[in-house]
Amino acid sequence: MQTQLTAGRYLTLKKIFWTFLSAALFATASQSIWAKSTPYVLFHPYDKTLSRIGSYIEDPVYSYVDIAMYSFEVDENNAVIKAFLSPETQARIKSGLLKPRMIFQGYGTVLATKVSVRLEKMGIQVRWLKSSRQVHHKFGILYNRDFSKKVVITGSANWNRSSEANYDENILFIENSDHVTKEFFDEFELLWRNCTDFESEFDSVEWEPEASDITAISPVNYSQELQPLDGFFNSQNFNFSGPTIHAKPDIEGYTLTREIVKTIDNAKSELLIATTRIRSLPIYNALMRAHSRGVEIKIISNQTEYPSIISSMRKDMPLCEDEFDKTCSTNVNHLYFLDKNTKNEPNSIALRIKYFFSKSDSANLIHQMHHKYFIIDRSTVYTGTFNWSYSAEYNYMENILRIDGGTYPTLVKKYTANFNKIWKQGRDQLRSLQEIIKTDTRLECSFTPIAMTLDEIDDVFYKTEKKYLGELCL
Repeated sequence: MQTQLTAGRYLTLKKIFWTFLSAALFATASQSIWAKSTPYVLFHPYDKTLSRIGSYIEDPVYSYVDIAMYSFEVDENNAVIKAFLSPETQARIKSGLLKPRMIFQGYGTVLATKVSVRLEKMGIQVRWLKSSRQVHHKFGILYNRDFSKKVVITGSANWNRSSEANYDENILFIENSDHVTKEFFDEFELLWRNCTDFESEFDSVEWEPEASDITAISPVNYSQELQPLDGFFNSQNFNFSGPTIHAKPDIEGYTLTREIVKTIDNAKSELLIATTRIRSLPIYNALMRAHSRGVEIKIISNQTEYPSIISSMRKDMPLCEDEFDKTCSTNVNHLYFLDKNTKNEPNSIALRIKYFFSKSDSANLIHQMHHKYFIIDRSTVYTGTFNWSYSAEYNYMENILRIDGGTYPTLVKKYTANFNKIWKQGRDQLRSLQEIIKTDTRLECSFTPIAMTLDEIDDVFYKTEKKYLGELCL
């Protein structure tokens, strides 16, 4: 069993880390501190992200790999696992030239235990958050001994083949950004020192960067002024004491929700939102305020958020004096009410659902719209792991990342193009599907995803309020 990282050893590690980040940040006085950062984004199911991640792992320039992952497929056909299992990578791990750590949450199942055993067998130190709250992050950090080379890999996607092939997701690759590396490294270390070691016969000797690995450099001041890439973490909501995690009683809380609300309130003309769900009264209220200001709002969401005609999710919203009262955001589908409460108004909020009907409940996840990003006035993007809900804010460890379009206009354009692609998805197939439903013709119980409004789904899903589409399909 590994020994937990002590506070003193953690502070030593952190001091070493920041000594080199500070040195790298100010190494060339005449150069902008952000000039080294070269982020790019890839999108599922169109781009091959796992092989790209694997290429970073196999690159001998990196000495350390830190990964925080909610779900992870340990299969030799997964390009990430293939990279860890390559003879060259295994030789580097065994010789100490590559030192990988992973916080793997899994689902608290037997399968998660099997995954963790296989990861440790590959030489990866594994810990998990032994708490009622779970790590929902999906990021990795790779860096070398003097931190002159580093990359943060983050987004909405778990590193699984089914995710890469079927889901709508995004993964950002951020190379040599001192600020973003700092933020994600601090988050990883906070969780790592409060996680529980996964005990297995393959436990490796615990490592940390040694002073002999580096050359001492005098620390310098770090500027907080320019932040075109900026991370936010809801770990700020909590006090940590090992596996015991409590919400801080003396702060406003809702760290990620408040950041999103503030940003929506600053929107001038347009909001393009791709989110798995909206079950948050503060965010609902912010969107209604934006709508009342004349901001054009388009939202694309996942099939699981379609409330059928007979669903209790179509009941009235609860009355709430305090919008941050958790009962106001629990089991309330605010997407439905955004659609319902603006439908007959000028400049109504436009909502579409990525829909691909199936009679099987488990099949509802086959083609998930699993993005969690929004684009403000074509000038700023927020992305990350955060589902817009009370549960995500207080039951999971989440992140969002702000991208400034003035510094990175190409990223904003790519996210906008991705949104438009999903927004228009399958629309040319909708008319033929509607014609089939008008007859008694039998059809397949699933179809290629189509971005549909709630009214369109109602028309397709039911011939009448009592006629379920499942009765018509093969």
